[in-house]
Amino acid sequence: MLWFRRLVIAAISLALASGLIVLARRAADFATIGDTAVIESYTWMASTGDLLLGPYSRFQWHHPGPISFFWIAPFYALSGARPAGLSAGALTLNLAVLAILTSTVIRRADIILSVAIMAVVALYCWRIAPVLTSPWNPHLIVLGMTALIVAAADVLTGSYSRLPVLALLASLVGQTHVALMPSALAIGGVSVVVSIARSWHEGRGRAGVRALLATVAVLALLWALPIAEQLTDSPGNMTELWRFFVSQSHPGQRWASAFSAWSDMLTGLVRPDFAVATGLRFRQSPIRWVEAFAVLQLAALAATAALAARARRRFELSLALLLLMVSLLALWSATRIEQTIFDHEVFWISGVGALNIAVLLSLVVRSVRIWQQRGVRPGTDASPAAAGSLSWPATVACLMLFTACAAIGVREMFATVAASSNPSPEAETVSTVAKELESYLERERIVRPLVLIDQDAWPLAAGVILRLQKNGVPVAVEDDWVPMFTPLFAATGREAAELAISGKAQHIRSQGKPGDVVIIEHDPQLFVHRVLSR
Repeated sequence: MLWFRRLVIAAISLALASGLIVLARRAADFATIGDTAVIESYTWMASTGDLLLGPYSRFQWHHPGPISFFWIAPFYALSGARPAGLSAGALTLNLAVLAILTSTVIRRADIILSVAIMAVVALYCWRIAPVLTSPWNPHLIVLGMTALIVAAADVLTGSYSRLPVLALLASLVGQTHVALMPSALAIGGVSVVVSIARSWHEGRGRAGVRALLATVAVLALLWALPIAEQLTDSPGNMTELWRFFVSQSHPGQRWASAFSAWSDMLTGLVRPDFAVATGLRFRQSPIRWVEAFAVLQLAALAATAALAARARRRFELSLALLLLMVSLLALWSATRIEQTIFDHEVFWISGVGALNIAVLLSLVVRSVRIWQQRGVRPGTDASPAAAGSLSWPATVACLMLFTACAAIGVREMFATVAASSNPSPEAETVSTVAKELESYLERERIVRPLVLIDQDAWPLAAGVILRLQKNGVPVAVEDDWVPMFTPLFAATGREAAELAISGKAQHIRSQGKPGDVVIIEHDPQLFVHRVLSR
């Protein structure tokens, strides 16, 4: 019956993905701006096979790899290159990692832990609902990290054949956001070492070797593009990351600032003022108990590990120890943040905190049950989990909670499609400017102009460049902007004309030389003009 179950799961997954694509095709093809435009540009390049780099960072390097863009690219292409296709791909990815998490807790956790995890995950999805359809990399890795931790606990419990799945999840979160790379490496390293050692100890050495070889193959496939970029570019992105994080000296954050951000995120699920990260500066929560509750989570993880070891609940033991390790690594990562802390740099920690709270909740329930069972004769067990009578109800409960998460995501997808029909004034400006600019370039027979971008106008400029990119109009950008737009937009020195996209103040300064400027399109938010003399 295993093959039949897998066939049913595959059919449901295909139907869901197809439905989301059909829904995305109903959305309007509005112009995106800012970070969303850059993400769409990268996804467009992934769909055409021109992308080797991961998401862009404000520090002029890229996150380790483009795996998230290549996942989203088919949904984006099949949706007709509409922005809603990005949301369809993001939602499908989040539901896929949630399915891995759900199937793992159903197989491995007992009734108390499994229901606690799924209930907390469903509550977390409700609180971060916009994240489910967001293609922004700080959002895209949150649920993936929770699935990675749960999958690693499964491997440590003895499921060596799931090492390739662990490699896939670790690559997803590590490539998409470099802040998660230390945790991904630690989780992966511990899982591989323990799996090899235990497989040989239990006489299952061949199974362990097969799983390890499959894992190496998965890693080789998923890291082929980052390695190719490193070997073909000078310096490669891996070199840039090494220089920034290892070779160069950075002051990082004060302990108080890092601890505040860490504790706020670790307790986000139960914090009334918790909000989805939007790229703003991190603001410390005024709630006074968050630091104490964050420390309480660590104590609960240690206590859970001790009780699970005594009761020989290997999955629960592995999960508690992994969460303790990742929570401490998250605190260390927060101390390494350069300059100002932004909310999106620490938002991923809230997912770890959600799992911590689930373990804490299960610990409380177990403690209550132990207190209630005082005086029970030795050799008897009043626990429903022990008798197995509630295994099917628990499974149904977990599946219903997963369905609730999926319903929340689908609701967000419908909201995304509806919102596409009412683009912002900035989006309309970008669309108008791109059309006028394309007509101007065709009329003047200008091929691949050099675009000069004013810092204040870059969000709108990114939207204009994307619209030109989607319409097959090649442009180049200045060297300072190549890290954001990738080397595909690097100038060659043969550009026949320059086009400047700037804010109003910069436009006024450009008028200093009479006759040098021809206005293409202007708007209170954006000015585009061609410089005739160089």
